[in-house]
Amino acid sequence: MTVPGLNILAMAFRVLGKQCFQYYAYQSRTPDNVGQYVTTYARRSRFTEAFNRSPATSTSGTAWNSSGAT
Repeated sequence: MTVPGLNILAMAFRVLGKQCFQYYAYQSRTPDNVGQYVTTYARRSRFTEAFNRSPATSTSGTAWNSSGAT
């Protein structure tokens, strides 16, 4: 059986290249004995994905400035 678009996806991965990254999911945040909050994270998850570099833009299509506003 042939899956439509599978060849295009394979070509995109070759053109864009893959990058590996590690992600730690947030679990909880609790205060310790001196009142400072300590964050707990889940076990590390490793991913290999293709990322396309593009400038950050707002929904209106204009580039964001350094303050994050348009």
